[in-house]
Amino acid sequence: MKAILSLTLLCVLVVGSRAADDVVVAAVAHAKAHPQGDVPSSFVAVDYRGDLRDLPIGVFDSGVGGLTVLEAIKAHDRHHNLTGTAGADGVPDFAGERFVYFGDQANMP
Repeated sequence: MKAILSLTLLCVLVVGSRAADDVVVAAVAHAKAHPQGDVPSSFVAVDYRGDLRDLPIGVFDSGVGGLTVLEAIKAHDRHHNLTGTAGADGVPDFAGERFVYFGDQANMP
């Protein structure tokens, strides 16, 4: 339970420092209002019924290798960004995306 609370706090801090979207701000406020995890979910579902394309991509890491995976995602270039066809175009496929990295040390020595 302590690891879950620590991860939640880390998520709140990371997301809170980059919160530009109303949905993200609402999620942070919800997490702050329930720091003990006394609610059935960590987000308000009604906030996620609209257009979600501008939200960041979350990378969750609870062990070794998460930053390597994040770097691989950010460098991925196997599709032409304008046409969607197969084949690299020299621009990373996720160049226009935002990322949020969530990591903990629960499975670390």
